[in-house]
Amino acid sequence: MMDGKPGPVVGLAGMIMDVVRDRLIDEMRAVFGPDQRRIAHALAVLEYAERIHAAEGGNAMVVMAAAILHDIGIVEAERKYGSAAGHLQEVEGPPVAGSILGKHLKDPAAVQHVLDIIAHHHNGRYDSKEFHILRDADAIVNIGDEMGGCGRAKLARVIDKSIVTAEGRRIAAHRYLNEPLQ
Repeated sequence: MMDGKPGPVVGLAGMIMDVVRDRLIDEMRAVFGPDQRRIAHALAVLEYAERIHAAEGGNAMVVMAAAILHDIGIVEAERKYGSAAGHLQEVEGPPVAGSILGKHLKDPAAVQHVLDIIAHHHNGRYDSKEFHILRDADAIVNIGDEMGGCGRAKLARVIDKSIVTAEGRRIAAHRYLNEPLQ
């Protein structure tokens, strides 16, 4: 961390992160069942969240767990309400995520932080570095899913409006506007 940016998580902490990551992914897969689209979405968000975190910092465990579980309430929302609407995911996600996190994370503050991120990831009414990383990673994936046919100017406006971290903007500009990674 000589340049002020976080390095990769290494040693015992890195091994623990890897084990927790794998277990959370297994739990997410179990909840989503055969829905490969939702599994792929969560894994893509995780990939971008980890890239953004590497540049922006924050709590790596919170970022990783929130990225994997951010949409975990969809199945329950659909079961209860027949809808996957964002506000219903925010209601149903924390209880599902809480039962999963309780098995794998032992830091109550980290668990609560992840639950708070999940409870607000659609409405945007939360403020932490980890929250912004998750929202940016989710936006990068969703822009591709929802705005694929839009022109460059519209994509640039969406990126400018929806992505707040410097690294998130850099990644989105490269992916959607063909700007070079610097």
